[in-house]
Amino acid sequence: MDYILQFLEAIKGNNGTWIQALVISLILHIRLWIGIPYFFYYLKILIKNKKDIKIFPLLMFIFFITLIGYESATIYRDRQFETKKYTVEYVKKTTDNLIIVIQGANNPFKDFIYKNKTQVDITNSRDEDGLGYIKSKNFTNNTQVLTYVSSHSENLTPEDVYTVIYYYKLFNPNGKVIMVGHSTGGYNVIQVVEKLNKDKINIDLTILIDPANKKENNLDYNIPNNVNYLINLTSPEYSDNFKFFTNSGGKVLNPTTNLNYININTKNTTHTSIDNTVYIEINKLIKDFITKKVNPINEIEKYKF
Repeated sequence: MDYILQFLEAIKGNNGTWIQALVISLILHIRLWIGIPYFFYYLKILIKNKKDIKIFPLLMFIFFITLIGYESATIYRDRQFETKKYTVEYVKKTTDNLIIVIQGANNPFKDFIYKNKTQVDITNSRDEDGLGYIKSKNFTNNTQVLTYVSSHSENLTPEDVYTVIYYYKLFNPNGKVIMVGHSTGGYNVIQVVEKLNKDKINIDLTILIDPANKKENNLDYNIPNNVNYLINLTSPEYSDNFKFFTNSGGKVLNPTTNLNYININTKNTTHTSIDNTVYIEINKLIKDFITKKVNPINEIEKYKF
């Protein structure tokens, strides 16, 4: 039975649920679904009608030239993305407080994140009225904010973020690390936290906003105890009515460790709007945590969501 399940999982790939995989397949291969039946339809006409068939070869020739041209252009574009050099923001020597922000995915069907392209200012996808509002200029001179696009089918984002934090703590062991993530960005944060836990690296403050995992439904996240403070903000379950997308509504955490955490259900929000609702409060909370050394859990309980 296990072999059958593994075989089916290999066919489905890393595309979430079976429904998602089928829809993704339909969207990504729409040219084949439409083109192949038309090809056989006209081929059948050609075989039956040997007279006056000049128009059909011409149509098929145009179709195949268009198809090949489109596919070639797609391959060339992807290759350009893979080889193009981008300006990446690195951690500065003067940084004592490192804030990592991971926005939600740019696209629910596919990761448009190519090599060396996980930071939002490279992809031109900064969410100014959401988590993209959290910038270095909002804090002290020794505080730096790096903002990323989340990655759900590939592990590009969590790998990049893990590497940044690992080397930051290696050269600045007393530096503070704060992580914020929305939707699949929240799930990426959890992935990074779990990996850093194996290296015994602590995160001072983690803020999750409707963490979403593309592959499982109704999942409670167990966070390791290398997080000093954890805040989990959730919207009402499936408030977007997007039951097609897994975890669209976020799941309340269920820590099994001695973790300082709080779960807050933000009413009148949805999975896609929650980050646009709480970003100013999150920015203020982080600033007070850095400058006033407040207890973030006690502080956020004063906020009205």
